[in-house]
Amino acid sequence: MLSVNDKYYAVVTAPVDDGVQIIDVTDPKNLITKGNIIDNNTLELAGAYAVSTYTIEDKHYAIVSGNTDDGIQILDITDPDTIIYKGIFNNGTQGIFLQDLFDVATYSIGDKYYTAVISSSLSQFRIFDVTDPDTIIYKGIFNNGTQGIFLQDLFDVATYSIGDKYYT
Repeated sequence: MLSVNDKYYAVVTAPVDDGVQIIDVTDPKNLITKGNIIDNNTLELAGAYAVSTYTIEDKHYAIVSGNTDDGIQILDITDPDTIIYKGIFNNGTQGIFLQDLFDVATYSIGDKYYTAVISSSLSQFRIFDVTDPDTIIYKGIFNNGTQGIFLQDLFDVATYSIGDKYYT
């Protein structure tokens, strides 16, 4: 959910259509479609599966997992009528292997913004720095079996904080 100037918007992914749609949900009886974007083979939206939004100063962004593309795409959604694509991180970027991406969740620590991304078939999640929406930076990984914890077929992720500690 996104709130801009007393309006409320839903950001919806469409894995079959390889796209993202913004819908004005301010009046639940009168839903209004706004901007949309469809993968044009230069984006990472093929199989657009999950979305998470975040705000830096007065700019609003959505980060989308492309399940088919095995990548993530940042979109500038500050103007709900016009979606602008920003940074991408795909399979092979910085030598990182991504596959079967599902859920994403964003969080901030101080002035840094991060996203956690789930890979189901690899049973892992990765953390990326998305502070600069034009450049996604890989930060770390939690693999199945790390620290003696075994998780298979990961599907969903959420983040939260308690005091100055952050968890996913």
